[in-house]
Amino acid sequence: TKWNENTSTSPSNFHLGLYKALIHSNQVLSIFTLLMNLPLKHGKPLSRWENSTMCMIEKDIGQPKIHRLRLIHLFEADMNGIAKIIWARRFIYHCQDHNLLHSSQHGGLPGFETQHVLLKFRMTTDSALLMRHNLAVNNNDAEACYDRIIPAINGISHMSKGMPASAIHLQNSILLNMKYSVKTAHGTSTLTWNNSEEDPKFGLGQGGGWSPPGWASLSTDMINTHGKTTEHGMTIPSVTGSNDSTTRTIDAYVDDANNGVNDGDNQTSTPYFELLNQLEQSSQKWERILNITGGNLNLTKCLCSL
Repeated sequence: TKWNENTSTSPSNFHLGLYKALIHSNQVLSIFTLLMNLPLKHGKPLSRWENSTMCMIEKDIGQPKIHRLRLIHLFEADMNGIAKIIWARRFIYHCQDHNLLHSSQHGGLPGFETQHVLLKFRMTTDSALLMRHNLAVNNNDAEACYDRIIPAINGISHMSKGMPASAIHLQNSILLNMKYSVKTAHGTSTLTWNNSEEDPKFGLGQGGGWSPPGWASLSTDMINTHGKTTEHGMTIPSVTGSNDSTTRTIDAYVDDANNGVNDGDNQTSTPYFELLNQLEQSSQKWERILNITGGNLNLTKCLCSL
């Protein structure tokens, strides 16, 4: 009932309003519920779920540049409803209850906002100023992160955290057989372009209910890998002189990730050139991990500070 009825959905014209109207009829609603549960149980989608209408929204209003368009997928309302219930709600809450998501990822999760990661970054810089530690940070922006996720790797990441294999099989089957059309002010295109095993089109699709939890799960594994393979990170020592210090290599809000290094765990200051060399190694490892999972850095939005 919290899903706004004005939301554009369903290439088949089975609009969200239809399902909202059926809520008051238990008999009819039970039939639709069965039609949603059976594909999820057996991993076999309905044929109309394998259609997506794509809308392109200008990032800069009045300037329709081809590289500055936000691509939104309109999926079937009932299929996207499954994604919102199973992936965005049950899976995410399961991961949070069992501490399966990395504490450095703050995006796409209930109870987390941009202010949390900004506050953590502000405390890190304030600590460096007060304790007179050298700090180097690199701001990374992943390009079209939802649209570059490799479904097979995404499925492995989900199942490692408890997602049923039938749900992943359903998702992969839908994405593999998806037929895409384009919607403009002149109408919806009659021609479509398709996905196939010979010419795979990766990505979960921006607008899908499984996209934010998909990135939250996958980025958790990426951040864990980065922390295990990176020798240097950001350490905030205890002000009391105890061993109760915190160390992390990266902070992220969805696809915006800031990796950094400092000399908080050293008795002497690290020279700037050495600190920048450590930051370079940390940044390159993050870029390689991102590339392995299908991602890519938007270098025009990346910057470093010392």
